[in-house]
Amino acid sequence: MTEKGLCKNSAYRILKHTRLIFNYAFDNDWIENRIEIRFGVRYTNPPRKVLSMAEIKHIEELEIESDLLRETRDVFIFACFTGLGFSELKSLSIQNYTELAGRGWILINRKKTGGEQKLVLLPIAKRILERYQSNSYCLKYNQLLPVRNNADYNRSLKDVQKLAGISTWMTSHLARHNFATTIALSNNMPIETLSKVLGHSSLRTTQIYAKILDSKISSDFDALNRALEKIYL
Repeated sequence: MTEKGLCKNSAYRILKHTRLIFNYAFDNDWIENRIEIRFGVRYTNPPRKVLSMAEIKHIEELEIESDLLRETRDVFIFACFTGLGFSELKSLSIQNYTELAGRGWILINRKKTGGEQKLVLLPIAKRILERYQSNSYCLKYNQLLPVRNNADYNRSLKDVQKLAGISTWMTSHLARHNFATTIALSNNMPIETLSKVLGHSSLRTTQIYAKILDSKISSDFDALNRALEKIYL
């Protein structure tokens, strides 16, 4: 942290992974003695920015001439309304889609946790999928969306961000946060349901995303006030 200028979280990750490497080496008899690596740095959850509903709608309605940037925008908006991470978006194929009781469902197993992830497609997300049913790239690689490699996607997202005039750094992870906070929790989705939709193995992980917007706090107090008025008036 002093010599390399790393923040606490970066230092924590490096030290944590270094300890794992030495423990793995000892467990496999590559070294004779277990190396004790102790450190006082602790990981702290960084502030996580999200886009407002107005900003998401603005990005969705952007007039974009470039096919690549338009596809990137559509993938980002799809992620905002599904909560899927980049690897899930990239591997999404027709095998992950099914229709039950007239609704489109996405069913996948998350690589990161091994847990099942299932969600109902909201109308905006379903319209985006329908837009790419006959896309040549999607047909060639058996993908539901034209998602290429991560580097190209993030580079294109920066261009979309400039076109939209958005100051918040747009990433695939931001889209996941947008779904959890702006789309789901702010519109009364229970955190237990959100945890299942995001494919988390515990509610503790989901709570990292559970930033409550001021507008949500305000509307909840309005509802509370209305309920109290029925009792006291």
